[in-house]
Amino acid sequence: MRHGPEDLATAHALRGALREVVVMMRGLDHTEALSTSQSTALTALREGPRTMGELARIGGMRLPSATSMVRRLADAGYVTRTRDEADQRVQRVHLTEEGRAALAASDERRAAYLADAVATLSATEREALAAAAPALQALAAAAERP
Repeated sequence: MRHGPEDLATAHALRGALREVVVMMRGLDHTEALSTSQSTALTALREGPRTMGELARIGGMRLPSATSMVRRLADAGYVTRTRDEADQRVQRVHLTEEGRAALAASDERRAAYLADAVATLSATEREALAAAAPALQALAAAAERP
């Protein structure tokens, strides 16, 4: 699929805006029990067990970094690791109830932080953000496709 000049202009504007929002949200990492990367991994595990490789890919990190992160999450009691029955070399990572609770609490704090920022915007800007959310979700889903 080829994009047109309007698509490219939108992509550039969106990329810059999203980068700033990501930086804003990552600013919470020093005050949160879960880093953004850890939160991303736990969110993926809500859907079911994942391999280390899958978590690395989802988190946009190298396998050794994902392994270290999962080790820290396991030490905190947020995940468990098991060997894959079909291939003993592969570890599957599972979300624990403690991990689910920690993720829910972190999600609430991050949502409240974002809501505080949204509250500073004009009514028109807030409406535009609310209207854009489904399109941003569709964009993320489209980017996951090969």
